Amino acid sequence: RSLDDSSVGASNFYIQILGSLQDMTQSLNYITKLSHKHVNNNHKKLKFNQIKELSEISQTVKHFFEETKHIFEIQAFDKSSNVVEQKTAIDVSLKRNIDSQVLRTRNEDSSPKNTTLYFSLLIETKDLMNAIAGLVEEYNAKYNQSLD
Repeated sequence: RSLDDSSVGASNFYIQILGSLQDMTQSLNYITKLSHKHVNNNHKKLKFNQIKELSEISQTVKHFFEETKHIFEIQAFDKSSNVVEQKTAIDVSLKRNIDSQVLRTRNEDSSPKNTTLYFSLLIETKDLMNAIAGLVEEYNAKYNQSLD
């Protein structure tokens, strides 16, 4: 009840960070459970192009995680623009993959379960990237505030 101004700012920061971490956890949990359920129910495997595109996204996301981890390790929050640029590039790739799948769905005989899984993985990956970028941006804002 008797928070001073600095405590209110710290509390707000803590709540924002907690929200980003919860979003990240929910996205990872959803991706994992969805993939496991698909395999566990013996649904058909993804098509070659879907696997190829997911592998490419996976490599890009891995690099994104490594860059983000490095920023936190050295506390170089002023480099958050790198993370935002990488997130934007990933968003473009995800959109391109979604568009490609829409065309494949219209032109090929594809399994509805596979298509649903593929779209869900792409969309949830985008949500995960948004949560991570939000976390870094929040730390960057706090870092910049401490410089003032």
